This record gives sequence, C-alpha cells and structure tokens, in this order.
Amino acid sequence: MSTESRVFPYLQAVQKNCCNHRTRLARALLNTRVRRTPFSRETTMGFAARRSRSSNAGPGDPLLNRYLKRMGEIPLLSREDEIEVARRVSEAGPDCELAKIALITANLRLVVSIAKQYSYRGLPLSDLIQEGNLGLMKAVEKFDYTRGFKFSTYASWWIRQSIVRAIESQIRTIRIPIYKLEVVNRVHYTQKALFQELGREPSLAEVAERLELDPVKLEALMRLTREPMSLDAPVSDDSDSTVGDFIDDPDAGGPDTDLDVASLRDEIEQALASLTPREEKVVRMRYGIGEPTQYSLEEIGSRFNLTRERIRQIELKALRKLRTTRRCQSLEAFVG
Repeated sequence: MSTESRVFPYLQAVQKNCCNHRTRLARALLNTRVRRTPFSRETTMGFAARRSRSSNAGPGDPLLNRYLKRMGEIPLLSREDEIEVARRVSEAGPDCELAKIALITANLRLVVSIAKQYSYRGLPLSDLIQEGNLGLMKAVEKFDYTRGFKFSTYASWWIRQSIVRAIESQIRTIRIPIYKLEVVNRVHYTQKALFQELGREPSLAEVAERLELDPVKLEALMRLTREPMSLDAPVSDDSDSTVGDFIDDPDAGGPDTDLDVASLRDEIEQALASLTPREEKVVRMRYGIGEPTQYSLEEIGSRFNLTRERIRQIELKALRKLRTTRRCQSLEAFVG
C-alpha cells in the first residue's frame, strides 16, 4: 500500500472527528471546538488554550482524564506517513489544514509527556498541556521535513519553550531569562540523580562538577531563582497571622533595650542634677537632652544674652564637673 493511500484515510478520519460536534478529542481539556478555518491565530486559540474553569485541573480532574483517554485512541503516524503529512502541510494545498491537524493530534502524547516533566512548578498539569499544545502548533508551522529530522525531535524544543515561558511569566515575580531557567531545570534533575547515587543531598559543588559549570556562577544563579516571599502572606489558611508578624524589626528594641534606655536616662538626669541651673540648661540645649533639637553656641548665647565664647566656657566647665562625678563611671558602662 502506498503512502498516499495510507495517509488519505487518516486525514479523512481527522476531518470526521473535527466536524463531529460531539467529539471530545481536544475539547475535554481545551473547552473549545476545533474549527475548520485557516490555521491562523484563531485556530491556534481554538486548539490550545484559553483559560477556563478547568484551568485548575489536576491529575484527578475528570475533564483531563477524559482528554488523556481520548488522546490515547489517536493512532500514531509512521515515519513515512509523517513525512507525507508534513509535505502536504508545506505545499499548502487543499488538504493543508487537515494535514496540520493530523500532525498535531498524532503528537498530543508528546506534549503530555513533556508537560509532566514540569509538574509541581506552580502550574496545573492541564495548563502545562495547554501551553505545550501552543508550542506544538508553532512547530507544525515551522517544520521543514526536507531536512531529515523527525518531527517529534523538532517539536520537543518548541513545546518545552512554550511551557517554560508560561511558568516564567505566570509564576515568577522576578523574570529570569529562558536559557537560565533551563539551566535551573538541569540542576534540579541532576540533584535528583546525585541523590539516588550518593544516598544524600548533593552539594552545589558536586552538581556544578557533574554539569561542568562554574560553582560560583551556579550559586549566583540559584540565588537569583529564589522566589521572594511577601511579608503580607498568611502563615496558614486558618490563621490571621502573616509572615511579617514573625520577623524581628532591627530598629525596634526588645525588653532589655528598653530597660537599658530607661536606666541610661535616669543616670543622665542624676548626673545633670550636680550642675548649676545655668550649666545644666546649657548642656541640655547643646546636646538636645530634653529639648526638641540641639542648639548652636550662638543660639544658646542669644537665649542667655551672653557671647558665643562665654557659652563655650560654661559648657567646658560643666563637662569637667560631669567627668569628676561618680555618675560618670556609671555612664561609661553604657558606652562601652
């Protein structure tokens, strides 16, 4: 049987499935109908993925399970059939759209296989499959069968790129270039492999050696990929407390600090009590003790109708008195 005779019935079957409004081939996951229109953005959106109520679907979701079941019923293309279908796509003939749909549906398993590798990265499996389907359709548009590559090999790159970009744009607060995110994925896979080999968590240096990467650059990259945590994030679903409630304020003093401040204030007041009223007032104004601000010698002099030099002499005399008092030794304990 010729390739032509094998492929044509396959395309007819695809056409029948596309026209049958009861088919659940792709609609179970995508919640949309396959359209018999030019393979444009409308077709892309029709196949792949508009966010819907099933966007939070997980492995136990009935819609996703039905999609996976129907997907398993789709026959695969042989190498010869794949080339023939790809040729019809490139020729843009009357059955070009059916050929594109055939190439897509025959490789839906590939999308699921790759999407599962990115599970638990923050997006549900159904969303990953949707994004992967978008990449698959890009691959169909750009595939050149004359270069001798298998379509699955070529499409894998587009599928991965679409999935990774979706994770990057929808999950991460800080955007990281795609090529760096791919390195992070390789690091995670290597960590798992080394854990199986060593029976313990591998060090970053061991991972870097296995991947032939610079340990310093790898450490910097891993720090970059850490997700920031909001201080307003709740600690748990059943608690009103937030993360910020459990983080110490470096500017806020604890009970010991408050006690030290109170003791220091008391020692200063008792030391100033040993001065004359004018000396005490000059020192308080000069250093802002009990005053709204610190005053200059000129400002204090205008208050007392004295010269700047005279105020300086009063200040020095008061400080000498304070140094000779027993309170001075107590104050030294606070400064160190």
